Amino acid sequence: MCRVDCWGWHRRFTLIVVVMVLFVFPLVVKQAFAHKVTIFAWVEGDTVHTESKFSGGRVAKQASIEVYDRTGALLLEGRTDDEGRFVFKAPKQEELRIVLVAGAGHRNEWVVKAEEFAGHVRPVADDDTVLSKQTEPVGATPLPGRIDISREDLQTMIEAALEKQLQPVLRRLYQMDEGPRLADIIGGIGYILGLVGLGAYIHFRRRSTSEDPRAR
Repeated sequence: MCRVDCWGWHRRFTLIVVVMVLFVFPLVVKQAFAHKVTIFAWVEGDTVHTESKFSGGRVAKQASIEVYDRTGALLLEGRTDDEGRFVFKAPKQEELRIVLVAGAGHRNEWVVKAEEFAGHVRPVADDDTVLSKQTEPVGATPLPGRIDISREDLQTMIEAALEKQLQPVLRRLYQMDEGPRLADIIGGIGYILGLVGLGAYIHFRRRSTSEDPRAR
């Protein structure tokens, strides 16, 4: 009799688990999509553009934006529009830390480097020398149309050009990051199954105790 009852309980438990998985799985996937929030920023002249969204592509509407300088001082605040965008003129053309706060613990940030601003001038070192002075013989006549440029200025120009070329690539990668990780989904399902199993075990123990007086 016990074998029949145990086998029947096992079948009912399996059915309960299957039903719970089918019912809760869409909720788990939705939660996994909404768990992560991202922000992307790029510079055009002296203006900083930002886009914010949740995983899955849902834009972060009316989310709080905070802009800090490299010392941690708050420069300005604002909110994203209905398309998840926030645009502002940089108070300083130096490194900026842009923090997105989308509520419910959703938070992320993006750092804009000083070199991304076209008007940024890198401090010149004391021992910085002009390339033409290193290679130009004494008494040589400068060539017509020749422009003297220091190593630091040349490096700044190269980095700015590379940054400009990489911006579309970074933006494309940002747009591709829209799905939840498989580990997040599996972890959520495992957590729910664990709760279902615990509830079924407690129910089985209570039922066994009520039917068997010796177990009391």
